[in-house]
Amino acid sequence: MFKVFSKGFNELFGGFVVIFGAIGLFIGSICLVVKIVKFLESIIGTIWAIVLMLIFMAIAICISNGLYRIKMYQKAKKSYELNKQKREEILDMFEAEVGHRDIHTINFNTTHYKYCYDDYTLKMREVVATLPSFCKQFFRGIQEYTSSRTRLAYAYDLRVFFEFIHNHNSVLAKMEITDFPLSVLDQIGREDIEEYLDYITYYIKDGKEYTNNERGKKRKLSALKSFYNYYFCAELISTNPAALVPLPKLHEKEIIRLDADEVAILLDQVEEGENLTKNQLKYHNKTKVRDVALLTLLLGTGIRVSECVGLDIKDVDFKNNGIKIRRKGGYETVVYFGDEVADALHDYLEKRYHIVPLEGHEDALFLSMQNRRITVRAVENLVKKYASNVTGLKKITPHKLRSTYGTALYQETGDIYLVADVLGHKDVNTTRKHYAALEDSRRRMAAKAVQLREKPTN
Repeated sequence: MFKVFSKGFNELFGGFVVIFGAIGLFIGSICLVVKIVKFLESIIGTIWAIVLMLIFMAIAICISNGLYRIKMYQKAKKSYELNKQKREEILDMFEAEVGHRDIHTINFNTTHYKYCYDDYTLKMREVVATLPSFCKQFFRGIQEYTSSRTRLAYAYDLRVFFEFIHNHNSVLAKMEITDFPLSVLDQIGREDIEEYLDYITYYIKDGKEYTNNERGKKRKLSALKSFYNYYFCAELISTNPAALVPLPKLHEKEIIRLDADEVAILLDQVEEGENLTKNQLKYHNKTKVRDVALLTLLLGTGIRVSECVGLDIKDVDFKNNGIKIRRKGGYETVVYFGDEVADALHDYLEKRYHIVPLEGHEDALFLSMQNRRITVRAVENLVKKYASNVTGLKKITPHKLRSTYGTALYQETGDIYLVADVLGHKDVNTTRKHYAALEDSRRRMAAKAVQLREKPTN
């Protein structure tokens, strides 16, 4: 309070000094003019006196303006230094959490930074606005059993499809994409869709190159199949050419997972903060308990990263050691966890209850350093930061932690149906495909377990 009063008094006093100085110079110049006029008593003397008065006034104005500019410069310099210090603090926090100082991903207009905290609803509206108007009915129809992230991915894929049709169909090229009628779907045949799949293998848009492998083509064709199937089942179109195009065959990739010793090293490193940079260590004590709880939960339950960041405090049930999560498709289920996960969550919640979240984030279980609900991107960067020091040969992501849990569970139980249920796979064949190598290993063990005749002993 004293500082504020002192600052205000200094500014007011400085202003009075400038004003009275100018008045003094003005009066002095008038007196000088009077004396000079009396002395000269001529017209020429009067003119020179007026000129001198104007010179004195000009000097007073210049001095006043100079003092004002000096004062404003000092204020601007002080403000710049404060902003510079604030930016450095934000950069330090950013590097501590994600491992780099890329200022292009930080918004300095607020007191917090953000990665790409996408508002799916707003982005969805932007993309749908570029599609034919009848597409809105499709997205409303699938809203109940798909996530916002899935619908946004569908919207992007459909935009690529309609842009292809618009550029490669001479009749439709004369129309705007947004003006396409629903009947256009009946005009598209199987060959058009096959040409579209060949086109997206490699294409250039707005000077940027895009490629799609079998997995990318499968996703885009799946979006198109769902799109056509919706209108066909609603009897709004008479043909369904997408159903005639088979999905691309995927080349199986080896599942990347952490070994048991790597899991232990990862968690130890999170607790101890080994191999972290100076700036990362600066904030490690603030996030250590949260990071241990988050990674232990992912490794101990196999839940998806989107399911993890969507957890609220009320979703944790320590009485039954379970968490209520929202699966892909929007349905809710309970996943149970062991004592190690329970201990890590207890430790974190003791600290979490003392944090005051920002408005709208009060219920979130996991918070960022800005006291907002942590995002998928933040967790991905968090996992990357710690895992890069554990293994350089494996690219570890939150999904790889899910694969690590699934592998460990199958090795312990041998029950593929249990693994499918816990991981939330709707089709057990999906699980079997991922863990086929483990099943083959167990079958080989089974072949050696049964002995038909005892070997003769010498």
